[in-house]
Amino acid sequence: MIYIQNDTIRKKIGRLAKDWLSQNFTTILVQSFAFGLITSFILIPFDYAFFGSEAIKYLYFRILSILIFSVPLIIYLWNAKKNFSKMKKRALNYYAIGSLIFFNGFYIYFLETTKDDHKSIVIAALFMNIFACQLLFNKAWKNHVSILGLYACAFSAGTALSSANSNLYKSFLLWNLILGFFFWFQRRSFMSSLYQQYSLLLYQYSPRIARSILFNGNESSYLEAFKPQLRPCVCICIDWRSFQELAARSSPETISMLLEKSHEALLDIVFQAVPNETFHADWSADEFFVTLYSDSNNTDELLLTSTHLIQSLQNDFYKKAESSLGAQTPIIDLGAAYGESVVGLVGPKNMKKMTALGDVGGRAKRYQTEAKTIRGTIRSLEKFCVVVVDPALYQRMENQTSHYKDSFFKHQAETKNISGTSIYYSVGLESKAPSLKLAS
Repeated sequence: MIYIQNDTIRKKIGRLAKDWLSQNFTTILVQSFAFGLITSFILIPFDYAFFGSEAIKYLYFRILSILIFSVPLIIYLWNAKKNFSKMKKRALNYYAIGSLIFFNGFYIYFLETTKDDHKSIVIAALFMNIFACQLLFNKAWKNHVSILGLYACAFSAGTALSSANSNLYKSFLLWNLILGFFFWFQRRSFMSSLYQQYSLLLYQYSPRIARSILFNGNESSYLEAFKPQLRPCVCICIDWRSFQELAARSSPETISMLLEKSHEALLDIVFQAVPNETFHADWSADEFFVTLYSDSNNTDELLLTSTHLIQSLQNDFYKKAESSLGAQTPIIDLGAAYGESVVGLVGPKNMKKMTALGDVGGRAKRYQTEAKTIRGTIRSLEKFCVVVVDPALYQRMENQTSHYKDSFFKHQAETKNISGTSIYYSVGLESKAPSLKLAS
């Protein structure tokens, strides 16, 4: 299925760009330092070729540049196996901006002090600096804006203070602006392309996995990140009532529209209830299936999130779906089970999907079938959602301060394979729930 959030395209691209930059910002900084280091080494022989005996003053500058660019690279390589904290990233960023000011400041100094015979070489080098800095940082928009501002201030000051090179500084100011617009469009094009790739990945993967594939690039990285492993998980199975009858009397266009809008409403509720996206959602016809898991195997957090999601689905689905479907909004019931399953990317090579292997999903499906049985005993004209959960989820509700648990009643299941086991059900009609209690 495709994971769609009810949001504007612009906001989606902005959020994706922010996530991409967060993932790759350190790499951008390291690449800029590596570029400066390599360039400083390469230009040493060219200095002697172009400037002859005057090259010694440029040699000192190159050596100092090599030292400045080497320090952060050594620090990065030393901490290569560790995650960089926000403070370290910020320090690297300030260091990068400082290095840029130093590097370009010296070129402006050389422009002012170099003989006219050699000035054209310094002009070319300064132009290449402007181009290279914007090329390296254009995807990090805050840095790009900072660079544009620094160059604009430096060249404006040069225009005002240097009578000999005033026209040169004006031309640099113009080129800085032109390149700024050029790389701004390049960034927009890159982010649009990134979003298109992301949208295609959403047909098969959840947003979390899609971003990991997109940002990491190489297959082994994301397969390792989502490798199958035993985790606590909660499976939620949601099904329409009377779907076969509806499908038989509806046109293909109508049933397709109903499924699309219904599943979008469900998915929107899931996104809101599980903001860290530790879930996988899938569907087959009218059946909608969600698996929630914990990265840190934090059972309490998992059960808390799951009960919050179940309550949101029961209370909010009809309101959300009716805004687009009106009277055609389907009737749904829900079953939820907790346990340990092997959760991860599983399946044929190049067609792996996130799934939970074990009995938890099967129990959730049977609880949803039990919800259908319970619905058959209830006479009401109102739209409501029958929710059936296992004792572990109900126990979690008991430990919460919420009164949601008060709408649940204990019941002996009748469905095949869970017959005789204790389950807890809620019909989502608070005013009528007590009178609808079934015989235990």
